[in-house]
Amino acid sequence: MIVKKIFVLFFLVSTTVHAQKHILFTKKEFQDKNSCYRIPSILQNHKGTLLAAVDERNGSCADLIGGDDINIVMRASHDQGKTWSSTRKIVDFPKGQSASDVSMVLDKKTKEIFLFYNFMNLVNSPREFRLHYVSSKDHGETWSNPRDITDDITPATWKKKFKFITSGRGEYTSDGWILNTLVVLDEGVYLMGSKDHGKTWERFPTLAVMADETNIVELPNKKLMLNARVKKHGFRKIFISGNKGESWVEKTEYQLEDPTCNASTLLHNGTLYFSNLHVKGSETRENLGIKTSKDNGVTWKLLKTIEPGDTAYSVLTPISKNKIGILYEREDYRDIVFEVIHLK
Repeated sequence: MIVKKIFVLFFLVSTTVHAQKHILFTKKEFQDKNSCYRIPSILQNHKGTLLAAVDERNGSCADLIGGDDINIVMRASHDQGKTWSSTRKIVDFPKGQSASDVSMVLDKKTKEIFLFYNFMNLVNSPREFRLHYVSSKDHGETWSNPRDITDDITPATWKKKFKFITSGRGEYTSDGWILNTLVVLDEGVYLMGSKDHGKTWERFPTLAVMADETNIVELPNKKLMLNARVKKHGFRKIFISGNKGESWVEKTEYQLEDPTCNASTLLHNGTLYFSNLHVKGSETRENLGIKTSKDNGVTWKLLKTIEPGDTAYSVLTPISKNKIGILYEREDYRDIVFEVIHLK
């Protein structure tokens, strides 16, 4: 009996010490060494549960054009990231059809969760990007059948264009819009969204020129901010709109270096948080950190370096008043890691 008590005590102490950083998805889980998990997305639902979703890339770590067996899988935490559920599949098509680049948005009025992804049928329509989502009305317990919104937000002339919804997280605005960003490669980014809780979808007409994977956030002054990756630019580009995306004012943000990699922007308690790779003038993916701005992005300062080594995509989420979370890729896409950041 004494031995059992000591064992239980040791287990509790060990899990407490390591509770703030978890490897949620790892390449070691695959028997095929070419498989991997990629492209993190995380969301806090209406009940406070954290939902972490990623690509499950089977047989290859290739992106959508080259990966013929990519599914969307998810884990959940009901205790602010201390423990996590087992992995379950949310989107699973037959081999030859793939779903990739997950992003999520919570409709704060209806509490419905929208999970966007990009779809390709590599057997019948290779290189044709389709735009899908599934949704959950019970806080992430069950999910709807896929809905294809490609024809709602893109013209028929774009059928063969390289287009995709940015992975990570979208935005729900104070006036009830569900928003995300639609990338047309080598052209720029459009806003897309729904003003009627997902019944209908539309694309905003004005292009943010040459933006690539782009985060969107509504600022306290109700203006929209796009924080964009730009190919081989070395820094982020910021686009601001005060008229719901009808026009954009852009600038290169020299305070935010970037090696052409997707990142994450979060407004939490009036402060902007931005996670990306702090590497300038290079495509080397390393040195993940978080910067903050208390003046709507006018000035930025380093909050914390998360991983100085090999890292890639990241996404932020609120947890509580004094905590945020970050889900990110590291070690040449071997692991996807969750970490709690204590803001105090």
